[in-house]
Order: sequence, then structure tokens, then C-alpha cells
Amino acid sequence: SAEVEGATLTWPACVAKIERLKVTDPWLSASREKDECLTWTPTTHASTVPASPPAPTDSAPAWDLVLQQFELAGGSAHLADRSVTPAAEYELSHVNVRVTPVSTDPASSMRLEASATLGKRAAFTASGTAVREPFAADLEVAAKDIDVGLVTPYLGANAPAAIKSGVASASGKVKLRKTRP
Repeated sequence: SAEVEGATLTWPACVAKIERLKVTDPWLSASREKDECLTWTPTTHASTVPASPPAPTDSAPAWDLVLQQFELAGGSAHLADRSVTPAAEYELSHVNVRVTPVSTDPASSMRLEASATLGKRAAFTASGTAVREPFAADLEVAAKDIDVGLVTPYLGANAPAAIKSGVASASGKVKLRKTRP
């Protein structure tokens, strides 16, 4: 379900503001196929909309959008990688994301918080800030109790070692910046 709170439109200033958009219990199935193609299916099925004609080249001002808070709560996903043998299958649950604020201004800073569970107990968290233009993100990330057996399909058929069991945890800071090659 989706909830919208506090929507306002200001004209002629061309500003749209939404205090809060919350999406609850979304589900997604995504896979990478043997040919490396990605496929995905969300639980909501949007109607097909024909392609829009090119926008007229008038001098009307563009609209600005500010979404003060975006929340995704209780999400889940089935992820499969069929490009490896045996195929790797993963279940994500308790996916929660909060972004504040989201704006059409590419230079505006956003605060991000995200968490998810992989399988029965592996926990992932990330929090920090990001800017779209120029792209930059400063995040604190953590992964706890990851079953190291999940990497077995990526070792190949003739792997030099076998992973029988184990868990791993890691945390740190990630800085991402747009750079030129």
C-alpha cells in the first residue's frame, strides 16, 4: 500500500510539496539469467502507458518537487542469480528505507537510512548522506552474521576450496564520488 500525507501545489511558482510518502510491504522478484539479462517483477502491476510525445519547447517554467520524507517499510524480495552454477537464490526481508528530503534539485543533500535481513539472520544497515549532482555519498555500512556459504556458487565447479559453514560480519565507511575515468 502507499500513503501520501500533506501534498500541496503552488502555482504560479510551480512547486509541488509532499510531506510524506510511505510504501508498505512491497515485494519484488529479480533474477540475473544465464545470458546476464536482468528480469524483475514487482507486486504492483502498472498499466501500460503509451510513450509520450516530445515535450513542447515553450518557455513554461519547470516544476520543482520536494518530498520531505520517503519511507519504504516491510519490503521483501526474492533474488536469483542463474548465471552461476548452481544457481544462487536469496531472500531479503524486513527491507526498510527512509530518505529525507527528496528533491528535483540535483544539488540538494539527502539523508539515507536503510536496513534489510538476508535469509534468516544476516542483517545489513546503511546510513548517511548523498547528493545527486555532483554525485557524492558518505555512508556508514554494516553487515552482520552473513552465511559465508552464500558465495559457494561463485567459486565455480572446480573450486580450490569448499566452504562448509561460517558467518562473517563487517562494518565501515564508504565514500563515493563522481570521478572522471
